[in-house]
Amino acid sequence: MSSKPQVVKVEDVGFAPRPDVEVIRTARLHALVHLESHEGRNGRFFGSRLPIELLCRIAHQLDEQNLITMTHVSKNWRKALLAEPKLWWRLEELVMNHDESINRVSRFTQRSRGELRFLELEFDNMCECDSDMASIGILRSCLQEIVRHDGARKLDAIEVTMRGYEEEGDVDGAFECLAMVLQVITLSTVFCQFAAINLKWLNIDALFERFPSGAPFFAMLPQLQHFLVSSVALELPNDISLPDVFSATYTGQRSSSVCKRLEIMSLYGCLLMDTHFPDMPALRIIDLLGVRCDNLYELLSKAAWSLQDLRLASVETKAPARFIQPEAMSNNDSDLTPVLQLPRLLHFRYRCERKTSSFWTSPTNATSLPFNVETGALKTLSFNTMYWACIDYDQTYIDEALTSRTLEKQELINIFRQAPMLQALDLGRVLRASSPSLLTDALSAARGVPALTHLIIGAGLSDNSLETLHSLTPNLRYLDVRETGVTLPALARFANRLRNGSPARLRTWLDKRFRLTVVSTKPVQEPKLSQLRLDLRNLLVTLSGTQVAHLVTQLVLNSPPNGPTFPTVKAEIFSLASCPTTRSSSAIMDNSSPNGAGNYGGKKPGKGATRSAAPALINDSARRALTMWQVRREQEQAIEWFESSRLDLVWEPTEDFKTIKWDLGLLRANPYPANQ
Repeated sequence: MSSKPQVVKVEDVGFAPRPDVEVIRTARLHALVHLESHEGRNGRFFGSRLPIELLCRIAHQLDEQNLITMTHVSKNWRKALLAEPKLWWRLEELVMNHDESINRVSRFTQRSRGELRFLELEFDNMCECDSDMASIGILRSCLQEIVRHDGARKLDAIEVTMRGYEEEGDVDGAFECLAMVLQVITLSTVFCQFAAINLKWLNIDALFERFPSGAPFFAMLPQLQHFLVSSVALELPNDISLPDVFSATYTGQRSSSVCKRLEIMSLYGCLLMDTHFPDMPALRIIDLLGVRCDNLYELLSKAAWSLQDLRLASVETKAPARFIQPEAMSNNDSDLTPVLQLPRLLHFRYRCERKTSSFWTSPTNATSLPFNVETGALKTLSFNTMYWACIDYDQTYIDEALTSRTLEKQELINIFRQAPMLQALDLGRVLRASSPSLLTDALSAARGVPALTHLIIGAGLSDNSLETLHSLTPNLRYLDVRETGVTLPALARFANRLRNGSPARLRTWLDKRFRLTVVSTKPVQEPKLSQLRLDLRNLLVTLSGTQVAHLVTQLVLNSPPNGPTFPTVKAEIFSLASCPTTRSSSAIMDNSSPNGAGNYGGKKPGKGATRSAAPALINDSARRALTMWQVRREQEQAIEWFESSRLDLVWEPTEDFKTIKWDLGLLRANPYPANQ
């Protein structure tokens, strides 16, 4: 039986995270190079077994440097790779501060021969490169080489990175380079052979809050689908005027084609001063971080019928009434802003802070900043700030310590009322820890959310508030309370009530099993429960019967569904407190009475049966030991109940949870995830 080598499919790689894709690509390359180099000179034997189509499919996933490495393995590989222009489609990390970049572009474009699709330009004035030419000259020469050998007829993705420029660097030079890149992208008069009309993906990571004058992005790029701009505020040249991005473009002759195909727009650290926006019938995703957008209301309204994913963090805006025409508002409602309808919004990621306008607070008059938003089809809502931490790791745009806030009760009520189809809710830390009943009170006011199946809470929940949650979320299948301090016995009681509810019984009858995943904090394993029991017994035998009785009355039970009743726990404590020669638990109670000898049935008690009261310090130690032992035992009983009930109790989020559609992930991804 012949064994065939396992080959990872290209389609499978396309859906893997970007770090995993890089690992797979590197592993493939090293494996192929190792096998080829061990099959004889020029790899003739191995080359005869490896189909050229398979080699090209693997090479299509690699970047330029790895492709060059493969061309040096054997003559057959070099001939096959150089004869296929489609493999040379991605030109990355082209530094505009080194003369060698011109020769690199010339060699690459001679191999691509019209198949160049992705171009990445980097500007860095802090790199130690000896160059006789300025960055603007190197950029112009590189673009000329692309036009001469490749033609850029299939170029549809450009990324410009200018993060390398420091504040003390040549800001004017960087601004001039950015202006030239934008002219090349948008104006065909600069290089007439540049087919900018086909550009679909534009990513600009620059230092400026606004864009250079005379760069009408959308009017000159009717095919643009993905627009991402990330910037940092620096002092601009005095002679540069910065117009509005949209307002200066959509009023021209091409207004019918402006933004018609724009699907994703991500702006980080930008100033969007436009007062009016064109219609965006295809815009699906809006991602704003650290943006000042004066008329956020109209921006969302222009994409209301296509918007599916919305992400807002540190967005400053103004009252919508300042920009709404008086004739557009009825006379009766002239003092209120119309409710914004987002009928197709499915996923909303919102950072709860003072800067960002609240969408769930009713405005009092036309000059008030908040405006109501109706999201009848919303399925996932997340207040978790970890997504923003992945983007703003250096706190360029937001400062969580100064801007974060918590949700009010009325906001929560409006959230549940305006999103009746809500399925997944990640509250993060937007609930006040001092008000653990805030969530259940809001759910009760909204009469529950029957569609909710996934709930994550980072703060503001207690055991008492969990007692009524099962009736407000009857279809819950995933609960994450790792950071709330809710105990395991309370979670077991919640799961038991949820399982015994009417919707759960119906699902059990249909699916043959009730499914629930609970994520909680992993309990402490040391010291062992047996050791805690032994320590407790050593302290109880030193107490008098009255002291033991008082300890029992002060004990607070938090029993899971399979936990013992109070009389059982009481009898066990008296059994532990019994002396070795006294087996009756009631004998200890009788020792404290003056006629204690008569309680032994006329028999003289054994040695050490009568005990005097222990000091207060020992009594306090016994109380703490009893609490620790009981809490640990209740935790283990709760874990046993989850195991016997076949419910999932985990300490970290499961892989199944990652299939829930919280959002589309980071928008800085490769424009060709599947690499067609």
